[in-house]
Amino acid sequence: MLSRLIISIIAIASLTSCIGYDVLSGSERVCDGSDIKCSKFVYKNKTDVLTQLGNPDKVVAKDGTVKWVFHKGCRYCENQIAYRGILIGLLVPIPFVIPVGYNNTIFEFRQDDTVNKITFEQTENDAFLCGFVPAGHPNLGCYVMNSRKLNK
Repeated sequence: MLSRLIISIIAIASLTSCIGYDVLSGSERVCDGSDIKCSKFVYKNKTDVLTQLGNPDKVVAKDGTVKWVFHKGCRYCENQIAYRGILIGLLVPIPFVIPVGYNNTIFEFRQDDTVNKITFEQTENDAFLCGFVPAGHPNLGCYVMNSRKLNK
């Protein structure tokens, strides 16, 4: 009887056992091509972009502007899949999250091949969770996360 109680306590404690929510939504950060603080790399022209990221995944030419679309944020990164939805925690996490494409990095070029604008698509994360979180360093408490504040 006592062994069943101990096993039950260990099984319950090993669950995520949190209560709360986590909302995944999308946003864009747009930077002027001359803003060197926009990214960890400096992109002045097409050659810089090719050197850092390789060939684009898609090229769009429309109304005299050329856009290069990348599904990744760096040359050796994996594609950045964009997820949207909500995760509800009721002792066990219940995900209502689906992949909706990619978090693209888009470069818009001027006529002289210099970078005019850079658009970074990103997944935003707003969460409030309370409970025992066993991942990493086990903790008991409440956590608030707002990635909009982290990404600025």
